[in-house]
Amino acid sequence: MGRAPAPEGPPELTAPELRTRLRRARARARRLQAELADLRARYDGPSHQAQLTAAWREWRHVRTAGGVEEGRQFDNKLVSYAFAQSHGVAFPALHGRWESLDDVDPVALAAAPESAFLKAAHGAAALGVVATDDAAEIASALSRWRTLARPTELRLDPPVIAPPYFTEERLRPEGELLLDIKVFAFYGEVAQVLLLAVPDYRDRSANRMRVLGPDGADLGPVVTTAPIDPDLPVPRHLAEIVDVARRLSLALRRPFVRLDFYDTGDRALLGEITPMPGNVNRYVRAHDAFLGEHWERSRGRMRADVAAGLDPRVVWGPGPRELVFRDASPWRPGELAHR
Repeated sequence: MGRAPAPEGPPELTAPELRTRLRRARARARRLQAELADLRARYDGPSHQAQLTAAWREWRHVRTAGGVEEGRQFDNKLVSYAFAQSHGVAFPALHGRWESLDDVDPVALAAAPESAFLKAAHGAAALGVVATDDAAEIASALSRWRTLARPTELRLDPPVIAPPYFTEERLRPEGELLLDIKVFAFYGEVAQVLLLAVPDYRDRSANRMRVLGPDGADLGPVVTTAPIDPDLPVPRHLAEIVDVARRLSLALRRPFVRLDFYDTGDRALLGEITPMPGNVNRYVRAHDAFLGEHWERSRGRMRADVAAGLDPRVVWGPGPRELVFRDASPWRPGELAHR
């Protein structure tokens, strides 16, 4: 007995199934419309995200043309420390320094009586940082760094990791965790202070954030990159940190720069100067516009100052630029940093 032919076309849906599909389609359409409206708003009005994306594109064009962008010297952490020192700003104590990964001895570092951090002078997003507690972990990090230190195929971007390599003191927190204090500075104005808790620098999924105004006021859930934790403590030296950030951002002659600090309870220290942070943080639309408007205003103020005779080049402080290492020879920034 022959089998009945299969019905042509998709099977008929019941009325409840059709209503369910229609609800889902409408919900998806609303989400897409909201995303489109958000994208239009970000590019039609002020947007920190759009400004940062454009700044990265401009820097690529400078490199392609064979030029050097003065602010990028601060991608070197040691240049950041030297600049801070010239302005009388504290930073972690420096121990050893090596020009080649082959010269770094994991066993000797792990056997040292005090724990430290081994860092690459050029290395973003904690890729160039490892604690010196365990020789095997140090060796594993050095193996990864050798791969990351290779030039990119097109040579439009520098290697992810680059020398020199150095060790610095491991700061001890006042409380449970040492917070990364990321100050968003716009040519003398501070718009926000982002507190980042990193329980394990190898696992970003555990990160927590809190966003403050320069006066320490909680700005609420304005960032969506990581879970908001309103219990992260306001840094004890916040006022000092904000004041230093304002002062350094003016000397850096940039409409926007992010300055990273640590607060150990008894002192505040500069951790890093980041003229071009990665565009990884995501903000609610109103806050993205708030930061974008700060960027636009700061660019306008800086242009007005330059038109009035301000030298647009980086201004180093009157203090010493040479960095002292406990276990290595002194280090001094290169020629570009001396302009």
